[in-house]
Amino acid sequence: MNAASAIDKYLAACNTFEDAVDAYDEPDYRKKVQSETQKLQSCFQELLQFAESNNPALWHAIGIGFNIGRGVKRDRQEAMRWFQRAAEAGHAPAMVNLGSCLTYPKPSLDRTAAVSWLRKAAEKGYAGGMVSLGFAYREGDGVPRDDKEAVQWFIKAVEAGDSHSMIHVGRMYARQLSAPVEAVASFLRAAEAGHSESFLELATIYENKELPVHDPVEAHKWFRVAVEYTEGHSTSALFAIARQYMQGVGAPCDIENAKWWLNRILLVAPPDSPSRKEATRMIKKLDGQFL
Repeated sequence: MNAASAIDKYLAACNTFEDAVDAYDEPDYRKKVQSETQKLQSCFQELLQFAESNNPALWHAIGIGFNIGRGVKRDRQEAMRWFQRAAEAGHAPAMVNLGSCLTYPKPSLDRTAAVSWLRKAAEKGYAGGMVSLGFAYREGDGVPRDDKEAVQWFIKAVEAGDSHSMIHVGRMYARQLSAPVEAVASFLRAAEAGHSESFLELATIYENKELPVHDPVEAHKWFRVAVEYTEGHSTSALFAIARQYMQGVGAPCDIENAKWWLNRILLVAPPDSPSRKEATRMIKKLDGQFL
């Protein structure tokens, strides 16, 4: 076994462990998690055997193990030591993880140093660094807040291959920069790429009467897409569709159809939840109006 195969084996064990932890309703859950934990520990020890090889990716993997406690007891200071070793050797993902460790949890250890590492990763062309730097500018975290600078870094991340950052671009245009046309364009690109967060974002923008992109028919379409994607569990989209049928906005006025969509909420909303109570109230009100 060499360093590269040790890294692959460890990262695969991390994924298998996460799958085992998520499958809490399967038989022998505890036994499977214990078995995967032992495999992780073994894989992590194999990583350590190559620790003195000149391999920044391996140092980064060791840092991940210490940072999240996978195969070894969690130790943030030790994680930072390995991340810094890899970062100083030019490993961009390690630069981002080191920056994150210096920033979170708050209060940060050194915001200036954190942003410096994020910038180095971004300037190497690493999309993860660009995204993190965009958030730093958006929040004013370690740098002066600058919404325009933030959106530019998110755009650069998209150009570097991170299509999910189209969501960040769209939200910046919609919420910080008051540019709904640009927001819609970005969310549409995200939707075409299959990023589900864009569905409700598009519906909400199209639904807003105050915006120049107001289009209730398009809003209705995207609310339906959101419902289909979540297999009927997006209560916000279900409420919106029901209201559209009640008001005849974006869809024909159809009280029975409105009640049908409200009843779908009753099928998925937990007992005593606000959504269930509101859907029940609305159905009763509609029934009372047409007795």
